[in-house]
Amino acid sequence: MLSRALPDGGDGAWSGEEPGARPVLSDAERRVAALAADGYSNREIAAKLFITVSTVEQHLTASTASSA
Repeated sequence: MLSRALPDGGDGAWSGEEPGARPVLSDAERRVAALAADGYSNREIAAKLFITVSTVEQHLTASTASSA
C-alpha cells in the first residue's frame, strides 16, 4: 500500500524527468503522505514517525500544495 503514494514506487529511486531532478516532496513529506494515503490518522502517523501532530499537519499541507 505504501508504494502507491510514492512517485518512485517505494523503492527509493527517484526517476525525475531531468537528470539530477529532485522530488517535489521531501522524504519526510512523502512518508507522511504515504501513511495518510493508507488511512492512518494524523495522531497515528505522528506516533509511528516519532514526530508531533503539528509536524504531520505541516507535511500534509506541503504535500497537497506541491501537488496543486
